[in-house]
Amino acid sequence: MKKIIIASGLLALMAAATSCDKYDIYPEDFDGIFTIRDAGTKDLVLYATDDATEVPFIVMKGGYNPDVVSKATLKVMNDQEFLAYNENLGTLPYILVGSECYSFSSQPGEDVYAVDYVFDSANKKAETTNLYVRPRQIKSWIENHADEIAVGDLTPVIPVTLTSETDTVNSYGNVTLLKVEVRVPEFTIDVSTVTTRTVNKQTFDPEGPNVYSPDANFSMPCDNPWGFKLNLVADPYAVEDYNDDHGTSYIPLPADKYTLQTMYDFTPGTTYMPLKLDIYLDELPIKKTYAVAVKLAPNAIEWYDAENNPGDALYVDKDMLMIFTIRVNDSVVLQKVNLSTANVTTNDQDTAEGPLANLFDGDVNTFFHSNWHAATGHDATYGSYLEITLPSAMANFRFDITARHNNNNGIPKKVCLFGTNDSANWPTTPFATISDMESQLTAAGASGSFGTDDTPYGDGKSYKYIRFCVMEAPGGILTSTSSNASWSAAELVLYGY
Repeated sequence: MKKIIIASGLLALMAAATSCDKYDIYPEDFDGIFTIRDAGTKDLVLYATDDATEVPFIVMKGGYNPDVVSKATLKVMNDQEFLAYNENLGTLPYILVGSECYSFSSQPGEDVYAVDYVFDSANKKAETTNLYVRPRQIKSWIENHADEIAVGDLTPVIPVTLTSETDTVNSYGNVTLLKVEVRVPEFTIDVSTVTTRTVNKQTFDPEGPNVYSPDANFSMPCDNPWGFKLNLVADPYAVEDYNDDHGTSYIPLPADKYTLQTMYDFTPGTTYMPLKLDIYLDELPIKKTYAVAVKLAPNAIEWYDAENNPGDALYVDKDMLMIFTIRVNDSVVLQKVNLSTANVTTNDQDTAEGPLANLFDGDVNTFFHSNWHAATGHDATYGSYLEITLPSAMANFRFDITARHNNNNGIPKKVCLFGTNDSANWPTTPFATISDMESQLTAAGASGSFGTDDTPYGDGKSYKYIRFCVMEAPGGILTSTSSNASWSAAELVLYGY
């Protein structure tokens, strides 16, 4: 396979012709002068899978007399020339790549190391020649000279120089050093060893089927002119081995709970293909983590042509392992309930400060305050409470509470939740008790979350009405009609389902 390296920039001529057909910027004794466009040190990164890579060289002619016939030669330095070049500049950290690794001819086996130019008209000012660099041979050459390269910390180079026996060559533009790096491209999949997924059964389509298909893709960073088949296998023992090595407890997914496409046909030109794995969720037990391990089969790569393939020039990790885990939960996602004075009332509003609306206004700088002047609003069963009318009956609840921003002496310490579907009849036993509020709301402006989607408050019954009953605060018990204890809060957010 042949690659083309395109030189950057536009072709710049050495000088523009004048109306007198002379290049006046040069003295008369410089009838012809040559240079290599983009001379200097260049990085040349190659893929070991390529047969040949084209590196273009542009040779340009300038000078005083554009009509004079000028001759030049572009060549790769041989050992003696490179040694002399090295000695002239001082010891350089380079090593000359073997001559079998390049040629000015595109024909395999035809080694051409020099190209002659004849510029015989005023209109002929530049010519382009390709050097065909052979990555596979360079890879082999570097491997054979690995010790020498390592000891001297040397960089392999291909030194190209421009010479002329009849004309002048620009000494600042007569050498290009190609610093060669050969990379072995890797055939990979774009997922880590373990890919985890948790799904909520509440989101399942009741009509089914419900399927999880991991997003995983095979790819390679180079061309694929050869064509091959990739073979995979699912291995439950690999799950057990992974558990032993990493202390995990994944359960091998039963074979009837998934389908895996085991053969992938990378036809010539194909460099990308998604993994096809479908895991069936409907009958999986909840709250158990299952795993399916996918790895390369013993005959992982089958080349279309046993004689025409890159071999180890394309790296394939034969130990490639992909573990896809799946866990089905049945927790619900609680939704925010919009609260306002339209659906919330209280039995214990202070008459002087902290109106009820402040509890739901989204501003942490305002606050609600229960009656701290007297205990007239206290209830022996329900304490100081908020009564909430829900938009529909709900069975699961959680709360976010923010303490008053400028004082923490009214933090709720103990809260009981009561529920009913008849607002005229309330039970005397709460369906939930929250006793740890003070531990989270210890400072003014502190916020805390109570309950989660996975562990909400509820007793399995649905309620249209609930009471948020503050039973105790730092000032005392709020179920006592003889206590002036009160509570306050900046914000209360309710989530339910």
